[in-house]
Amino acid sequence: MLSSLARRGGRGICFFFFALYFFAGNPAHSQTIPLRPQITGIAYVRMFAADLNTSREFYGKILGLTSGSGGCLGIARPCFTVNSHQQIELAQISGGAPDNLLATVAFATSKMTGSRSRRTCPPNTDW
Repeated sequence: MLSSLARRGGRGICFFFFALYFFAGNPAHSQTIPLRPQITGIAYVRMFAADLNTSREFYGKILGLTSGSGGCLGIARPCFTVNSHQQIELAQISGGAPDNLLATVAFATSKMTGSRSRRTCPPNTDW
């Protein structure tokens, strides 16, 4: 009788250590989800435009944004600097009219991930 209890107790202890290993110590089971860098703001917005000349006039003359300076250097599309960290880019509508005029939004993040410090959400993303 005593040996029967000892065997059951031994099995219980073995099961406890097996469960402890499986749920706490097994690297395949306890994978950590990588943390995303914190979004610190909007880096740039790309808008579709039916008429680039009219859009350039609107952003440059009416809103008073400067073109081709700051973060816009080296960008082939028409680009306007909002401040030292944000830009508005324009893209010509090609083909039919899009569902909306927002082409791209790029987010500035707290740290570089790989070789990019901006993350872009494609248009028409379902949130």
